[in-house]
Amino acid sequence: MHRARVFAMDAPPWTGTGAVMSATGSTNSAPAPEAADAGPLAGPGAVGGAFRIRMSAIKFDVSTQCRTGIDPATVVQYAEDKRNGATFPPPELYGTKACCWIGDGWHRIEADRKNGLKEIDAILRPGNRLDALRHALKANSSHGKQRSKADKRRAVTLALAEFSDLSSRQISELCDVSHTFVETVRSGGNVATSATRIGADGKRYSGGNVATSKPTAFDLENVRAQLREAFGKLFSRCPADRRRDLGSMVAALLKEVQGE
Repeated sequence: MHRARVFAMDAPPWTGTGAVMSATGSTNSAPAPEAADAGPLAGPGAVGGAFRIRMSAIKFDVSTQCRTGIDPATVVQYAEDKRNGATFPPPELYGTKACCWIGDGWHRIEADRKNGLKEIDAILRPGNRLDALRHALKANSSHGKQRSKADKRRAVTLALAEFSDLSSRQISELCDVSHTFVETVRSGGNVATSATRIGADGKRYSGGNVATSKPTAFDLENVRAQLREAFGKLFSRCPADRRRDLGSMVAALLKEVQGE
């Protein structure tokens, strides 16, 4: 018999009054107010509230995934632990009960999908995709599966693309990395930057060229992250019954490009 374990792996320890997700999807809190089902969150209970969220309402949008990808081994381990009674901190989502984005907890949610859950308990905050991204940029800097250098680079690249008018120090705070690392990524080419940047004092400063053009070495990890994001968006738009055909087409195109 397995002993139930409590994890704080993808998210910081959660000490709120809401539900903690278990292997069965049950909660240890009172049901959320009926008003929460109305759609957009409002009122004092809307910020950081624990809610029952349908899996179909969650946007698996890779533009808020700040790792280079999902680690299948971690998903398998989490799924097994949940089936054996382990409890994890609830994922953190931004949006409404009808449509929300992942701020923290990709591996936990994927584990629940693997276990066949149709609903999960989660912290739901008002916001949109960019709010989820701001949360995600540093979500795993101090807990969960340790970020690789490629993960940090992806986070900075996403931040530079979405918040290009921020200074390197502000981006470094968003991503919880050093400002020198941000400057390295910013000057590495292929990342659009604003002609002006907003400093910590709120003033605008010249940021140089709108885009950098310094040639860089071929970075396979960065390419992998970009391809994963592009294919993720492509397959998410493809009907489920056509995805096998799409996969075959992509494989054929790869052979064509490689000259095979």
